[in-house]
This record gives sequence, C-alpha cells and structure tokens, in this order.
Amino acid sequence: MSIPVDDDGLKRALLDYLIRMIADGHIDPLLEAGLSPELLDDLRNRPVRDIQKVAQMSLGVMLKLEPTSLSTALMRLDAMTRNQVLLEYYIKNGAAPDLLTRLFKVSDADQRALREMLCGDSGRRGRPAMPEPSEREAIHATWSRLEGTSEDAREQYFLLHQAHPDHSIATLWAVVHEFADEQSGRGTHALAK
Repeated sequence: MSIPVDDDGLKRALLDYLIRMIADGHIDPLLEAGLSPELLDDLRNRPVRDIQKVAQMSLGVMLKLEPTSLSTALMRLDAMTRNQVLLEYYIKNGAAPDLLTRLFKVSDADQRALREMLCGDSGRRGRPAMPEPSEREAIHATWSRLEGTSEDAREQYFLLHQAHPDHSIATLWAVVHEFADEQSGRGTHALAK
C-alpha cells in the first residue's frame, strides 16, 4: 500500500533522513532505488534553507506500508503490553520470585525494583500459608477447569487468582503444585475429581 505524503514537516524529515544516509555512507540502497550519484551529491551539498524550501514543494513522496507488517507489529505491542500488565498484577498480588522468573523471564534485580515501585515494603516474604482443605479443593477444581482454556500459564494463574482473590498468587501456586510429585509435575491432584 502506498500513501502520498503531503505534510511539509514529514517531507523535511524524510529529506533529512536521506541526507543522513548519504553522510553515513549508506548510499547503496538509495542508488538501488533509482537515485543517481549526481542527485545524491547535489542533495548532500545543499544548504539547510534549500532543503526546507524543497520540502514545501510537490515532491511525489510516497509512504509504502505493508499492512501485514503493521498488523504484526501492533499484535506484538499488544502482547508486550499485556505481558507487562500481567507482570505488575502478579507482583501486586504476591507472586513468588521463582514464579515470576519462570513465567516472565524477569531477573531478580528487575523483580526487586518492580516490587519496590509497586508495593513498597508491603510485599509478602517467605513460604505462603496453605488454605484450609475445603478451600484447597475449590482451588484445585478451578485449576482443573482452567488448565485446558489457554496455552499461556500466565493467563491461567491470572484467571485462577480472579476466581480466588483472597489468596496470593504464591499461595495459589503452592496449592496447585502441592501434589505435583505424585502427578509427574502436572500440578493437579486427585481430590479435585
């Protein structure tokens, strides 16, 4: 998709970009695009006032945009934003450092900085207390329903915490994995059946 560029400021920025490419010695792409060496030399040697005046003229500048690439970039940005939102949610709701490392690949130093920024000194420390057996069974039952809903464990634990907001994410993680050794690490248990 090609879009005509009529904005003088944008045309000026594009001309400045071309001049920087020439100055940095990146002229091969410009030559391959059809610009002659003489035109590049002329452009490079023009005073700034000439470039400003040329930017105000009709230049036939077109913006070529690949819709698929733009769509992919926007989806990637949405995923990065969602990841950051989830990371902050996990920290605010008491996720253990090893869980944050496992699910978000975030360093200990970054975790500490985020925890300090988001929670101050109110962050929980140590092993979480296990809920009563009836509550644990309810958590396991919810987890069993959630396991097949998403490939992303971050989303699954987020939904689990939404269903059981009175418990920290660290507590929910501990409950889900309390029988992991018996079930080959799957994190479910027989009482939820």
